[in-house]
Amino acid sequence: TPNVPYLLAFEGLRANNVLGIIAVDDITIFPSQCSLKPGKAMEDPRDCSFEFNFCNWKSINPGSALASDLRPQDWKLADRNHNFGSFRDHTFNLDNSGYVYFDTINILTKTWLISPTITTDQSFCLQFWFAAAASQTSNLEVKRQYNNGTMGELWR
Repeated sequence: TPNVPYLLAFEGLRANNVLGIIAVDDITIFPSQCSLKPGKAMEDPRDCSFEFNFCNWKSINPGSALASDLRPQDWKLADRNHNFGSFRDHTFNLDNSGYVYFDTINILTKTWLISPTITTDQSFCLQFWFAAAASQTSNLEVKRQYNNGTMGELWR
């Protein structure tokens, strides 16, 4: 692959008036095919366990940029005020923090969790944990977004 900068986008899709939750945790990126384990323990600046913050990831609400479309960010850090039953932090097995989530009824159509810029000509492996308690009309996809705005699906 050519050395073209791009972003990874976790895209959450809306449910039709059905309350649901989709959560993501422990995003890890390492240079290799996913069938191989890295040769040594490495940490990538784009890795995130969401224990205390979003690291360098960003919650983005795609839309028209009109004032009427502006709303609070959809992806949120789990905290003690939000308990989603069986959802637990994948890193430390905490029951009410340490992951990001969005609720499917409050987004207009979709929401994005965007990575820091990735510039590489190597293959890499993206690993993450996710959990969902949502209807079949809700979905989570992982996409690659290039500087020109085009997107390609990586995982569904």
